[in-house]
Parts: sequence; C-alpha cells; structure tokens
Amino acid sequence: MNWYKVAQIWNIEKSSSLTEELKAIHELEYKYRVINKNKFKGLEQRRENIASNIEKELYARLNDIRNQFLIIFKEWVASHNLNSDSAWARSKADYFKNQIEFSGIDFEDAAINAISMYYQPSYNRHLGDKNATRQFMNKVVDELQGYIDESKSFKLIVKLRKNDLLMMNLADLNEYFNMSFNNINEAKKYVNGLGYYDLDIENETVLDLINTNKDVALAFSEDVYRFLVYPHWIAKWKYHENKHNNTMVDTLRLVNGMVRKLQAASDINELMIAVTMSLNTLHQNGNLLEDHLENSTNQNIALNYDLDLEKLNELSNNDDYLKWNEDLRAIGVEV
Repeated sequence: MNWYKVAQIWNIEKSSSLTEELKAIHELEYKYRVINKNKFKGLEQRRENIASNIEKELYARLNDIRNQFLIIFKEWVASHNLNSDSAWARSKADYFKNQIEFSGIDFEDAAINAISMYYQPSYNRHLGDKNATRQFMNKVVDELQGYIDESKSFKLIVKLRKNDLLMMNLADLNEYFNMSFNNINEAKKYVNGLGYYDLDIENETVLDLINTNKDVALAFSEDVYRFLVYPHWIAKWKYHENKHNNTMVDTLRLVNGMVRKLQAASDINELMIAVTMSLNTLHQNGNLLEDHLENSTNQNIALNYDLDLEKLNELSNNDDYLKWNEDLRAIGVEV
C-alpha cells in the first residue's frame, strides 16, 4: 500500500478540462471543510499540516481558474467595446493577426474576412468569382478613402510608396515628377511632403499590397472594422436583448463587474464566491465563455471549456462523496 499517497489527500491530478478542475476544487473544498470540522484521531500538528496542504492546493486551483477567467473576460470586453471604435477594431484585427501567425491564413483572407462577415449577403454573391471579388474589394477601398486622414492602411501604403521613391536618384526623380530639382535633398523634401492623392496610388496597388504585405492586410482589416463595420455593429447590438433580456450594455456591466470581483478576491472564500459568480454570469449570458473560446487564439488560455452549465449542480455525485470520505477516514478523520 502506498502510505505516502494515502496521506496526501490533496494531491489531485491537474487537468486542462474545466469540468475536471471544478470537480477537483469541489473535492478539495469538501475535504478542507470536513478535516477542520470533524474529530481527528491523531496528532493535532499532523491534522494542521494536512489541512494546510489542502488549503494551499485549493487556493492554487482557484487562482488558476481565476486567472483564466480574467484573460477571457478582458478579451471579451475589448472585443465588445461600446465606447471606442479603434479599440473594438483592434481586437478584431488581432484575431486575424494570430490566425496569420499560428494558422497560416493568407494575408488577403485577413482583409476579406473582415469584409465578408459584415457585408452579407452582397459579398456571398462574389464567392468563387475572382473578378467579382476584385470589383467588390475596389468598392471597399473607395469607401475607406472617405476616412483617409485616420486610416492606418493608407498611411502605411503612403509610407511604403515614399520609401520606394526615396531610393531613386536625382535624375530619376526629376524625370518621374517632370521637375527640375537642384539637388537630392530638395527632391527628398518634396517627396516627404506628398500625400496619398499626390502619389497616384490606384486601388489595384492597394489590393496588390493586401495580397503581399501582412502589415497592410492587417491595417486594412482594422480600418474596415473601425470605419465600415463598427457603426453598423453598435447600432444593431448595443440595445439588442439576449434570451435573458440583457442588452450588450447590461452584459458589459456584468462582465466588468466580474473582472473587478475576480481581481479583488484575496482568500479562499472570496475566490470561491468569485468563481461561482463568474460561472453564473456565463450561464445567464448565453454561454459567453464557450462562444468566445471558439474564436479566441490566445495562447495563454489553457483550459478546455467542456462544461454543460445546466449540469453545474451535478459535478459531484454520492459515489464521489463516499470516496472522499474513505480518503478522510484513512488519515484519521471521523466521518
């Protein structure tokens, strides 16, 4: 018999499953409560040592889930920002940045996905037709030019075009601009002062850069989300009610409240309350966590969300308690 293993009743195998981790927390909380409440047939120092180890493991497990929930809640809040179009757009573009880096998605796909998600059903008519898709993308470039002073992608394209021009010698610059610059410094000063429309950048050039330059594709995606998508998104969802009659405003308030609650929890009791309230918040808002995890590419999210929230009260059954009581009796707790 492995006496060492019997004595370490706090030693429960770690899992990437949220369900299994919640079961482990429930087991540790039960054992911690019973060992501190019931009579112990041994040295008080030994009981205190075992209780202390259970407490440390329970806190560690709760803290791990707290940290995972904080990552996910904060991500969700950022991706549903009602007060900043730039922050909302950046969170959307970051998703495609991760897709490019970790999943090998094409540069152009990052931009097209930004469009196709919100230009339905008009975009669907162009799927599979490269010429029609190009024409549709041309239309989007035209629309974005209305925001040219704030656009990240157009500023980046202007910078790339100027860099190409600044690599030219004086004779070539004079010929290109049909000018008579006296020296290269005069020519460079002229180039640096040019704007988007001065550089004769055609839509085809923009679309070619989206195909070949990751930074342009991501900046273009962010611009599409910010200037073309966000106004429609916020108009549709800000006061839209879910099945629990909560609007997006209500849900953001709840999630932000949970972030503060999780951050403030400092002991086991507070952590237990915060984690339980977090699960209830998720349940009341349409499996918020599950939906978010399906689209998140955050490499810091280590838990697999595999929990049916309808069955939270069934995490442990009578057989579990019988086994836990056996563990407690084996170390001298009267149960």
